[in-house]
Amino acid sequence: MALTTPAAAQSGTLVVSLKAGRLDDALRELSVRSGVGILFSPDVVGNRRSVRVAGRMTLTEALDRLLAGTGLAYRRTGAGTIVIYALAKAEEPEPAIPEILVIGRRTQNQDIRRTENDTRPYERFNARAVEEASSDDVGQFLRTRVSSNTVLAGPSQDPTGQFGDNRSLIDLHGLGATETLVLVDGARMPRTPSLSSLVLQQPDLNGIPLAAVERVEVLTATAGGIYGPGATGGVINVILKRDYRGADLGFTYGLSTRGDAPRRRIDGRIGFTPDHGRTDVMLTFSRTTSDALPLGNRDYAVDARRLLVERDPNGFIATYPSGNAVMVRSLFGDNLSFVPGLGGTALNAFYTFLPLDQAGRQSGLAATLLANAGQIPTELAPDGSGTRRGLTNTTVVNSLLVNLRHRFGDDVQAFVDFVGYENHGSAVVTMNSSLVMLGAAPANPFQQHVVLTVPMPGFDGTGRTNLRTYRLSSGVIVNLPLGWKADASFAIGGVRSHQGVTTYILDSDASAAVGSGQPAAPGEPPPNPFGDWNQFVAATANHKTIYGVSFDSDTRFRNASLRLAGPIYTTAGGPVTLSLLGEHRFEKVREVSLRTIYEDLDFTTKAPGFALSVSSLYGELRAPLLSRDSSIQPLRGLELELAARFDDNRTRLPSTDDERLTAHQTAVAYTAGVKFYPRDNLMLRASIATGTLPPTPEQLRPSTSVYRSAYIVGDPKRGGREVGSEGVFTLLEAGSLNQPSERARSMSVGVVLNPDRGAIPRLSIDYTRIVKTHEIGTNFGGNILYFLANEGLYPGRVTRAPLTEADRAAGFTGGVITQIDARYLDIGRTWSDVIDIRADAALDLHGLGSLRLYGTATWHPNLRRWMAPDRPAIQYVGFANGPLRWRGNAGFTWDRGPLSFAANGQYYAGYRSIDLENNVAPTVIDATELDQPGVHIPGQFYLDLSFAYRIDNPSPIVRRMEFRLGVVNAFDRSPPIATSTPLGYSYYGDPRRRRIEASLVGRF
Repeated sequence: MALTTPAAAQSGTLVVSLKAGRLDDALRELSVRSGVGILFSPDVVGNRRSVRVAGRMTLTEALDRLLAGTGLAYRRTGAGTIVIYALAKAEEPEPAIPEILVIGRRTQNQDIRRTENDTRPYERFNARAVEEASSDDVGQFLRTRVSSNTVLAGPSQDPTGQFGDNRSLIDLHGLGATETLVLVDGARMPRTPSLSSLVLQQPDLNGIPLAAVERVEVLTATAGGIYGPGATGGVINVILKRDYRGADLGFTYGLSTRGDAPRRRIDGRIGFTPDHGRTDVMLTFSRTTSDALPLGNRDYAVDARRLLVERDPNGFIATYPSGNAVMVRSLFGDNLSFVPGLGGTALNAFYTFLPLDQAGRQSGLAATLLANAGQIPTELAPDGSGTRRGLTNTTVVNSLLVNLRHRFGDDVQAFVDFVGYENHGSAVVTMNSSLVMLGAAPANPFQQHVVLTVPMPGFDGTGRTNLRTYRLSSGVIVNLPLGWKADASFAIGGVRSHQGVTTYILDSDASAAVGSGQPAAPGEPPPNPFGDWNQFVAATANHKTIYGVSFDSDTRFRNASLRLAGPIYTTAGGPVTLSLLGEHRFEKVREVSLRTIYEDLDFTTKAPGFALSVSSLYGELRAPLLSRDSSIQPLRGLELELAARFDDNRTRLPSTDDERLTAHQTAVAYTAGVKFYPRDNLMLRASIATGTLPPTPEQLRPSTSVYRSAYIVGDPKRGGREVGSEGVFTLLEAGSLNQPSERARSMSVGVVLNPDRGAIPRLSIDYTRIVKTHEIGTNFGGNILYFLANEGLYPGRVTRAPLTEADRAAGFTGGVITQIDARYLDIGRTWSDVIDIRADAALDLHGLGSLRLYGTATWHPNLRRWMAPDRPAIQYVGFANGPLRWRGNAGFTWDRGPLSFAANGQYYAGYRSIDLENNVAPTVIDATELDQPGVHIPGQFYLDLSFAYRIDNPSPIVRRMEFRLGVVNAFDRSPPIATSTPLGYSYYGDPRRRRIEASLVGRF
């Protein structure tokens, strides 16, 4: 058949609903629905059967699903017609091997292509979902769209406190960011060094251009048997775009509807072949800049201060807050009273304040201070600790991605791939200035010594974090006999981190002058906060001195791997495939430099680094045992997944002497999954998996001290005699080289209704339970008193000499202590129960276009942690450092010709803005405190809108021009006030409120 083949039909999406049956009938119907000619010979197609294909998809996706496993392929003619042809036997595609091994498929994804109908609960987001979100970066997209991501606040939510850090942070199921494995193209990226020299953090994803993301795959269950150490809570895999020829150039500009916090981005991409397809080159670049949003531009902090003052004014003033006033409190907490020269009146309060616009009016000084006694102003200070403090960072992000692939004949392909980006963030920082003025100081209107907290205009500094991340990979892919493939690759990479703050403080001469009332230097008037404010500002400006702290560190990364995959048997359900991997990874953190600048001092100290190596063997078997049309109806489409992995972890630690400390752990983890289709519209799946989290170098490094004198800690079994006063004893603290890895086991059970989609919605409900054991807790590390008081709970932690007759006669119940083991505990347990619900449907509106409806929700009824036998298990659900009980998002996308419209609404359940500690149960917190405004955070809902319009061939050199408009938080909802956050709002919301983002993209 030969039908008209418009370009839109081949590049756009269509609603497909093809029943399982004869393949030739399905191809004819697809041709009619798409308006594209599909030519085939009856001898080629024969009596082949097709699976059911339904949903909104491109023509290419529909053909790929129809022809999968049939031994047939397709090609396009110059006129756009599709021609079906038979593959040679060796060319037949294998459905379950790592994508990178398929020669001719331009992808770097080293993982097997995962689907939502896998044996395990995977969630996928395509490039369009990323575009429509109008997110700032990958981290924000994952925070707002992945309902199992429990991160409340990434580093960028506290710009000043985190030195402007703009990196990403992902935490699936609330187990901790270190337990979510982050991959790019199925492979590990170099991890980010931290301020602690013995800890590595998640790789930063915020340098990856959003326009470069092909899709994101999320696994919300333990997966150590497939991905190795660190995948105890789940896996995030960001797959980048590689299959492209042509050129793109895009410009994006965003702004809040209040006219602030502008954001600018330019994206470019070019792909070409210089030799008619043997070599493919692709280059992607991006640059994003954004301006900070000052705290004074929104009311969150002022409203939070008002709530705190109303709730507990004495507690609030004890934090020495700054404000738009000279804040005064007595040094020792006694009530203030004026000096006799001002009448000696008692204020009946230990704090008061003097507004800046009234400072210097000596005639009304006493009256103003008296009128404000016991009151606290809520206005912010006019400096970097108040109105100029950032709600968001100033950021500059530069990215470069390069991919080169060359085919040496039909069976060998080589590649070089580079991913590199620089993520720079900065924020305004001002040191809170609290000055002590003695009671005898001439300018002090009070008889008491007082503490003055004053704004410091002109003393603003900058906190900054700069991360440079790169990974350079190269390898060779080879077709082997019997349909097998091989890949040998090597990657190097690293992260260079600079983090610090440079600001200004009053020098010691000026601070002393305020306290004594004497001049800071000959000929200068004494700086007087109670006098004329402008004179005080001028006087302090002459005495500001630089104060700076900065950390510099970098990691080095190497990874060598050999991958084999291919079919081992063919069943009624298709080929049984086996993927094998041998891998060696090395990471090294070089010494951390800490530079400190203060007045005339400028010195640098070094903290030692460490090295990690992991050698791994992995195998994954995918076995489709029965076809979807099998006569064994209850088990139709039966497929098994079996994976096992061995990891040998070695950690080389710094030591205080010449001895090299090395820790060694081995781990075996597995994954087993099954799925089947008891009915055409019903799929059942179940899986179990294990994983490990190796101890960090911080948790491994031991500390041993020998004491030959009293330690000032009484022994309760020896009448309170000081430990060490009766003989030498050894104290073990911190970690242990024999520290075992934390372990996790997960179980998932799911049901999928209408797995092939169509007009009837696809609905999946998956229950996942994760149980962690041997969790390492640092709460009681080094706490001698705790282990002495609980000696019976921890046999072997306290070692004693035998109890002598003299001891018994003295009434002692224990011998002399010879050793106390106060190292970290490793007996913690965590239980997590989660139900993930996902639904989507594609509707053909006929002449009105196509519509896709979707929704996802996560119910997290349980996340309990138990860390010590004398402590209760703590329920973290519904608290600031735990997951929300409910969260989710839902939306739709509508397409009609060149026009698209999309909407997405995000819901976050209410919670308590309190961080629970591992040893404090919620039941011991006053119930009235839990329900107070600013502590009890109500549920939140935000709606985002997206519009797109495409123009094909607007000029001879432009293939397509696309205009996009995104409206984030269309209802302009304000985040709820949260009194526990330094910026005063719930971090689930965007402090910018409603934001508009416009993009113009040209394809050449």
